[in-house]
Amino acid sequence: MKKIIGFLAVTLCVVGAFYVVQAQSAQEPLPVATCDLFTQAGPNDVLVVLVGEEQCGACRAATNRVFMPILERYKADSRVKVRKMVLTPKSPVPACLEKFDISMVPVMLVMRGGQEIWKQVGLRKDDIDATKQRIITEVDRLK
Repeated sequence: MKKIIGFLAVTLCVVGAFYVVQAQSAQEPLPVATCDLFTQAGPNDVLVVLVGEEQCGACRAATNRVFMPILERYKADSRVKVRKMVLTPKSPVPACLEKFDISMVPVMLVMRGGQEIWKQVGLRKDDIDATKQRIITEVDRLK
């Protein structure tokens, strides 16, 4: 498990050794997810993913202040898939988290064709509006 130091301890939570993943989107109910979450979008679709942990305060802030407005904005756009992965203490960390170098949460990703276009680790209170705007800018540029 990685160690958090300094100001990062306030905004990040460590992704430990025992987690299970669930997905959330505007298009489907909350199914149990696998690493397929990162490849569900078509090659020309834009995928926005928030990876968070259920007990992480910064993850809850990212969900409420960034993810939900993004989900609402793009829910009618079939070219944009918005997903949330919620980590809970149940089973091993999925390999896809290592593939995308995710060891702390919250993490927000914008992807296209299975490739990471933009990524932010952590969320500071002062950066919430800027983060939301950056995601919107990236998504609009890619679609």
